[in-house]
Amino acid sequence: MSLHSRETLSGAGDTPYTAKVRRDAAQSLTTDVWHEIQWDAVTWDTGDMVDSGALPDGDVDIPVAGKYHCTLEAGLAPSVNKTLMIWFLVNAVVHARDKEFAPVIGEQIFSRLSGTLDLSAGDVVTAEIRHGEGSSLNTETDVEGRPRLSIHKIAD
Repeated sequence: MSLHSRETLSGAGDTPYTAKVRRDAAQSLTTDVWHEIQWDAVTWDTGDMVDSGALPDGDVDIPVAGKYHCTLEAGLAPSVNKTLMIWFLVNAVVHARDKEFAPVIGEQIFSRLSGTLDLSAGDVVTAEIRHGEGSSLNTETDVEGRPRLSIHKIAD
C-alpha cells in the first residue's frame, strides 16, 4: 500500500490540501484565442499541489481524490475590450466557464468563476483566458485584477 506524504492509515493528515497560485507578470493574450494561464507565483501550497520549481506553469496537481472548491479570477486592463472569458479545465476538459462584458468601453473588465469539482488523485487543474479585443492584450498585473486560482479540498 502506498500513501501520499500527508496521509496516514487513519485518513488525511493535519495539513489540508489547499493551494493558491497567481500570475504577477503580464501574460500576452492574442485576440480570440484561448490561452492557458501560466502561473508564476505561489501564494500558499499546503498540499504539495504546485511544483514551484517549474514556474511559470499552468498545472495544479491533485494529490488525493475528493471534492475541491475552486475559484478562478482574472482581469484585463482598461481598453476598448468588450469581452473576457475564463474557464476551468480538468485533464484538458472544460468543467466550468464564465463570460463577462465590459459595462463601459475603457473600463477594467473582471471575471470570477467559482465551483466545486469532484477530482481524482492525479488530476490536473488548469485555467484558460480569452478576450475579444481585436488585438493582443496583457493580463492585468494589479493586485485586484491579476489572474489567480485557489483550490481547497472540502470533502472526501
